[in-house]
Amino acid sequence: TGMLLVLWGPHSWFPLSAISKKQTCVSLSSVEAELAALVYSLQNEGLPMIQLFSSILGRPIKLTVWEDNESTIKIIKRRSPAMGHFRRTHRMQWHWLAERFGEDPDLFLQYIKFRWVALSAMF
Repeated sequence: TGMLLVLWGPHSWFPLSAISKKQTCVSLSSVEAELAALVYSLQNEGLPMIQLFSSILGRPIKLTVWEDNESTIKIIKRRSPAMGHFRRTHRMQWHWLAERFGEDPDLFLQYIKFRWVALSAMF
């Protein structure tokens, strides 16, 4: 699992943190591995960063999650039942991602062609 958190503005790009972590179990597909990485990254870096910068700046902060796997994005947006085993094997709720991206107006999920995922705060 890898993640790069970047503060990104109109004239700036500054890395805030990075994570490289071994997943706790074997993923059966790249989509499954990407979902595990997204849940972990958003819970441990993305959402805390939103709260921190929102309280410092006194205004809402937008967070864009750049994902390089189109199938992962489709499963999240459609809440596909194809990953029913995910909760049992990874001990994570991937439907939480669909709820967060669907309900939070300051949280965005975008496709990127690079081979890394960047969580970027847009100011």
